[in-house]
Amino acid sequence: MILARMTYEEREELKKKYNVDTILSYSKMSTFTEHPWAYRIIYLEKDLKVDTSNVYTIFGTWMHDLIQSYYEGEITKEELPTKYKSIINDWLLFYPEYRFMSENVQNGYLDNLENYFNTFVPIDKKMLIEKTVTTVVNRNGKNYVLVGYVDAMWGDVDEEGKHHIYILDFKTSSKSGFSGKGLLDKSKQLLIYAKAVHEMSGVPVENIHVGYDMMKYVTRYYKLKSGKWSKPSLVERRQLVEKLDKQIRGYLVDLGYENPEINELMSKSVKENTLKYLPKEVQDNIKLENGYIFVDFNQEELDNITEWLVDTADAMVKAEQGDWDKEFPIPDIQEGAPESFFYRQLNQGLLQYHPDHQDEIELEQSINSEMEITDFDELDSLFN
Repeated sequence: MILARMTYEEREELKKKYNVDTILSYSKMSTFTEHPWAYRIIYLEKDLKVDTSNVYTIFGTWMHDLIQSYYEGEITKEELPTKYKSIINDWLLFYPEYRFMSENVQNGYLDNLENYFNTFVPIDKKMLIEKTVTTVVNRNGKNYVLVGYVDAMWGDVDEEGKHHIYILDFKTSSKSGFSGKGLLDKSKQLLIYAKAVHEMSGVPVENIHVGYDMMKYVTRYYKLKSGKWSKPSLVERRQLVEKLDKQIRGYLVDLGYENPEINELMSKSVKENTLKYLPKEVQDNIKLENGYIFVDFNQEELDNITEWLVDTADAMVKAEQGDWDKEFPIPDIQEGAPESFFYRQLNQGLLQYHPDHQDEIELEQSINSEMEITDFDELDSLFN
């Protein structure tokens, strides 16, 4: 079924309908499998107040809300760049606690997203935005209910009259892991959504398509000497022209341009990251599309994700009934440890409950205190 975002009363009604104690979510399940101690702090330690937001989560939310505003008719395409800049200004003024790791990381992130909205290419279909999907799985007479929220969804009809449904997730993250064998594993959430939509609509699995709009990237093609198009390549938006330097120079040479003129054109084009200064013949040799990554899957993959959902739900119940110290061990967060980045950069709100972090704070406070005392003693000795 597809609903608007659920109220508390609707969730309670859903639990009553399917005789379950809890409603599952992918984020909760993935936290359990990937970061067990974080799962304990966030979901089980009811007395603890935890803020798991960071600069990436708030930007992801803001960018999604901005896109949603466009598709729901609240703003026009032409207003998107201005609205984006307004968001950045508000962030700089009112959210000092949310900052990137470095200025270089910040500039790259923001420049890529600015290009996305400056060159926004909408999907010209009736869109369902931020809709709830629910799937129910039964194993041995026991129900499991998972609720999720789809970023964007639309339908289409092909030349044979067959119905297709597209599910899209907007991503402001990097493309790392979204390729090859790792793509299916990254896409568990979308496969669960595909399962729910298949059950709700009756559209065959092979006609349901799931993918990502990698907002920081653009898909690039360029004409080869043979006249054929190159294979698609996903490149950062802010580096678009720079990454086409070799190809563009070749096209300009073929058109009879001399090196000084080529260098001048390239310098200006790279600086402003635009193709508009190049001859039309060159522009026609370059094709750009939004940075979509679609995931190939079949019924077997949906069956596998169903098994994962039930197995994980059972494991969650078992762990919660067991010894929490054993089931949810305290992770190593020392610099270089596998969990270090997750906690130190992405979830600093959890650190206050980590004993190693508390030891670090006490040690730092002790050192600072000793330094203050030493400095005072040294100054005081001048008068003795």
